[in-house]
Amino acid sequence: MDEKFIHVRGSKDKHAYLWIVSDSNSKIIAVHVSFERDCNNAKIVFQKAKDIASFSPEIIVSDGLQGYKKACKKVFGRKTRHVIAHFEAVGIVHNKKLMKLSNNRAERINEFPALWLHVCRGFKRLDRAILFIEFFVINYNYLMPHGIK
Repeated sequence: MDEKFIHVRGSKDKHAYLWIVSDSNSKIIAVHVSFERDCNNAKIVFQKAKDIASFSPEIIVSDGLQGYKKACKKVFGRKTRHVIAHFEAVGIVHNKKLMKLSNNRAERINEFPALWLHVCRGFKRLDRAILFIEFFVINYNYLMPHGIK
């Protein structure tokens, strides 16, 4: 889970937030664009991800935004563990195994729309931003190579 500033006219400070939820295979599960960076919008994108994936994950990794913790509990319940790991890996024990987790993968995924958005220098309207991001998700998940397996 990660969020990113994007330029959209009509917001108070000319910024909107692009929320992206990805899975462990670097596929984008859900996206959301909002003018506010708060718990309510985190809940919206988590609920979209839960509806699309049709299950609750065991672990969610995000940066230190305070709204994630509350939204994670509200949407996924107490069985989903929320780990804060911003850039630097954090070691946790899960299912009797030591795991090193970080949100580097989510940060990396956010670089792709940033490259596209740099060319168009933002959006004039929120609905255009949402349309573009939905197109981006289809392009990213189905047309871009994600490594050889």
